[in-house]
Amino acid sequence: YPDAQYLLVEAQEVHREALVRYCSDRAKASFVLAAAGDARGSVFFDDSSPFGGVASKAKTSFARSELMQTTLDFEVQQRNLPPPYLVKLDTHGYEVPILKGANAHVLPHANLLVIEVYNFRILDDSLIFDEIVRYMRELGFGVFDISEPLWRSRDGAFWQMDFIFVPLSRPEFQINTYA
Repeated sequence: YPDAQYLLVEAQEVHREALVRYCSDRAKASFVLAAAGDARGSVFFDDSSPFGGVASKAKTSFARSELMQTTLDFEVQQRNLPPPYLVKLDTHGYEVPILKGANAHVLPHANLLVIEVYNFRILDDSLIFDEIVRYMRELGFGVFDISEPLWRSRDGAFWQMDFIFVPLSRPEFQINTYA
């Protein structure tokens, strides 16, 4: 997609240098160093692992660093990025606040969402995969495909995978037969 524009939203400062390099090589890529959420302001974050991390509205024993929080709607509108949108979330239980912060502008114009979902409740207020599916259906999206299942090493239990959501208005969802 040579005409596509990319907005990368990353909470962790440790990735700034890589984001600068990535965006400097791609004229249509930009980034914001902030946690995505349901409102602009601040949020607490567990930044103990550069490839993990959990956001929390309240300071906890694990989420102790206070970071800037923004919304996808705000960032997309600030940059005047044209639709349609593809959204990828790998946010370890903070999906609902992020989706709420994309509800006014981004989601109504999203053609595809890739959301990492879990089989276990990793935070008290996070949703497990079937609850995410139900929530996304309320927003007008259905599961179109899956990708990258991961099984827990200790016992082989299904841990997580990416669900690919598309609008329920697509013609594929009008067909209720296999063949």
